[in-house]
Amino acid sequence: MSKFRLFVLVTAFLSSVSVIAEERDPDALFVIEGGYHNGGDTIRTIPSVNGESETIKAGSGFSLGFGVRFDVQEDIEAVVTYGSKIDGVRGRLVSTGEEVEFTFSRSPLNGLVMFKKEDWHFGAGLTYHMNVEYEANLASLGSSTEKFKNALGVIADFRYFFSEGGYVGGRYTNIEYESESTGKTYDGSSVGVIVGVYL
Repeated sequence: MSKFRLFVLVTAFLSSVSVIAEERDPDALFVIEGGYHNGGDTIRTIPSVNGESETIKAGSGFSLGFGVRFDVQEDIEAVVTYGSKIDGVRGRLVSTGEEVEFTFSRSPLNGLVMFKKEDWHFGAGLTYHMNVEYEANLASLGSSTEKFKNALGVIADFRYFFSEGGYVGGRYTNIEYESESTGKTYDGSSVGVIVGVYL
């Protein structure tokens, strides 16, 4: 399944859930959110047998998060979510034709303060990425993992609420990852599209 089709399916699912949310208390606390992000330094490029190439970037990937939101003031809310962000590629090496798979995963804890203006919400906050790992799987050699230190970054969001609970928006993330074994750093900054629902 292509990344675009997967994103469309996630968007459709969250949009349908938002219909249910319209019948719930608009001040309810639960949040479900998904997104697709792009950017950051290239971690690995895989040339494939068909002449094309696949690339893993430190800021790219799909995200899924769950959390809570609560009102601070009438026009200000706080949102906290925890989830997963992962990018992966699969192909065959040009040299041997061997099947390979590479993934870069992390678990973001996001905290945002959002300012509400009718159907638009704007905000910024901090993100703390844990369990940051780059994994390589080769058919002949098995799997190997490179671990990265936990990282603290900043995020900025805007959201448009198309229903009582459902929203679509954008997110900018600024963060940097450092390898535990080599000390090499990668810029993990990204720009993404997010969809979500308050339940």
